[in-house]
Amino acid sequence: MTIHRLWFRWVMLFSFIAVTGMLAGCSSDSSSKSNNEALRIYEMAVAKGSFAAVAGDATATKFQLNLSDVPEQVLYFTNRGATESGYDSTDNVMNKVWPRVYGTVAPNAVMQATTADQGTINLLCMLDKPVYNKGTGQLGFTVTYLDGRRPAANLALTDVKIIIANNAASAQPGVWSQLMAGDAGTLTPTKDPGIYTFSMQKTIGGVYEFTSAPQRKSSNLTVKKYIDSWQTRFGTDPPNATIAYNAKDNAVGGVQVVTLKNPIYNETTGGISFTAKLLYGTAPIGADGLAVKNPSLFIDGNNGGDFPTYADNVFSIQYRNSTDSAITVWLTGDQPPCSKAEAANCDTSGAPSGYADKWKALAAPGGSFEKSGTKFYIIKTDGTQQKIDPSNSVDLETGEILRIVPPIVSLSLGDSGIPEWYYKRGGGIETAGTNSWVTRKGVSMPAPPNDGLVFEHNVQGHFINPAGITLPDEVVWDVSGVNGVHVKATMHFEGPGCGTSADCACDSNPGRTIKIPLEAYNATNSGCLYISSTANGDGFFNTCVNPKLYPYDDIGNIIKPDWVSAAKDFTLDNVPVDYQNAAITDLAKYNTDYPNALNYGTLSGFVLADAAAGVDKAGVSYKALKSAYHIWWRTNPVALGWLNYLQNNVLGKGEVYGWAYDEVMWHLGDTFDNNGNPLKKDGQVDTNNIYPAITCPSKPLVGTKEGKYLNIDILYVM
Repeated sequence: MTIHRLWFRWVMLFSFIAVTGMLAGCSSDSSSKSNNEALRIYEMAVAKGSFAAVAGDATATKFQLNLSDVPEQVLYFTNRGATESGYDSTDNVMNKVWPRVYGTVAPNAVMQATTADQGTINLLCMLDKPVYNKGTGQLGFTVTYLDGRRPAANLALTDVKIIIANNAASAQPGVWSQLMAGDAGTLTPTKDPGIYTFSMQKTIGGVYEFTSAPQRKSSNLTVKKYIDSWQTRFGTDPPNATIAYNAKDNAVGGVQVVTLKNPIYNETTGGISFTAKLLYGTAPIGADGLAVKNPSLFIDGNNGGDFPTYADNVFSIQYRNSTDSAITVWLTGDQPPCSKAEAANCDTSGAPSGYADKWKALAAPGGSFEKSGTKFYIIKTDGTQQKIDPSNSVDLETGEILRIVPPIVSLSLGDSGIPEWYYKRGGGIETAGTNSWVTRKGVSMPAPPNDGLVFEHNVQGHFINPAGITLPDEVVWDVSGVNGVHVKATMHFEGPGCGTSADCACDSNPGRTIKIPLEAYNATNSGCLYISSTANGDGFFNTCVNPKLYPYDDIGNIIKPDWVSAAKDFTLDNVPVDYQNAAITDLAKYNTDYPNALNYGTLSGFVLADAAAGVDKAGVSYKALKSAYHIWWRTNPVALGWLNYLQNNVLGKGEVYGWAYDEVMWHLGDTFDNNGNPLKKDGQVDTNNIYPAITCPSKPLVGTKEGKYLNIDILYVM
């Protein structure tokens, strides 16, 4: 489920223009600072708006949102810790409250609007730099796209609804809010004044949740999973919430601000009910209650969406199964997590089918894993932690978490320790990047999928390279869709001080989101261009493959965009014309015999798509060959179509490698360094907005007691 599905039937609030005068007497409209100002969540509805591009934004994630006919008042209610609600003036909120409450940390917001073709755009975004003109009713924001449907420049909007979340007091733990919707609902009075039973006859989709800034995360839950976690999330402190709706019989819609407790969910009917204490309402409920259409429920303020933390943690890798079925987490079989001191005994090389037995031997009492200090745990849905033997494959039921604690080695007395991940391979001791991947339970895949997505991480420890240079204690990680993508997931480097990349000391934003549409393309859904399905074990491994794996024979039998071609038909489109580097002056001479796509003796379109040859081929230098890869992947229509689907999809985010050297983009006129990497005209490397490889410190920061986590949340598996 994505945010646009959750809000598909969401009709929020009412026409502020029609009711502002009626509610003016209820407005706080305070120009002085409120004690609970930082706890406020704002909800607003605006008649018209539009998106515009932001000059110089190479990431295609920033837009200018321009709103018109903005009402002079905005509804607010407070996060847990206070129970205030009412109205404040838009002028006061945007020009006085905003700079002192949000400061340099822009808030997160959820937004819905109608497009000119009567479509719906729904997104999670970051709002910044408000500019409000009271005289003209114009309001503008800089919007950074986070999740949902990606905005587009020059997109006209009507009926714009926005919820602006308050910022969290600290980055850890994260503060999560939730949205759910229904077809119809009722507020029924109880025997206690001001207390009602709020019921939705049938919930639509599931629960969409997102964090308050400075975190920029979102997730999806089933309603059952959310209700089952209610006590853990809220305990005896009920959350504040808003119930927005359309009234029946064409009456004016409205919103009721309440606190909620005692949730009851009927899994058979999909109905849900709460005990609701009324804080504020835009319309009277009446003695007989209130029946409404299309209610949406916004619930604020808990940290239930975060991964668990541990007081003794130095560094852990955690995988959570947030899908609706059991999955298997796989680790590269010949790269077991051992300490450097024990690595000589950690050799599991051989046939993939033997990995399980070899890991089992390493996990025996007194074995290499015990000597290294390697620990594996499963965190059950009730929060209990169960130690298990380290294995290259671990099954997780829905809601369970695999926690991997690699060897933690102290270099000096009192040192908190440094994580290591060493093994023996090919006769030598190594610490290098290892892969992990997931499948549905029952699929056998002991080796990394050569047509699916993998998570890559290098816990290099206190590493001394062959030149005798001690490298920093770092974790380098990324998400690779070089061969394809078959999951929706998030991957975040987290822990104390990790609210932003600067605080976390990573070299780029320490979070990646992969929520690309994976249903089959049907000409309207921005879905997968070609889905491969292979029988593995007791199940099927389904994946959306990279164009280099498009089949020769049946590519013509599917619905596809015009640019989709079989691998044998790939060409050197645009390269001979656009290429400006003297290293290869006539690439056209290599464009021969390319229908024989597997022949690396020629520089065919398939060879460029595969980008796998790292040595001289057919007299072409490595520099020339790699530079040709870069050019093909930025000019060929098949390459551009794949990258656009993967990384710039209108319906989902894909912060993932699209091909082997995707970290650096080539532009017409660029020169190349001696390794075939594009250089900007000023000599600086022009890095892709995906930033495929992220580097973060593996040790706890000075002054903190708890270390870091690399958290991978599996949201969906094909």
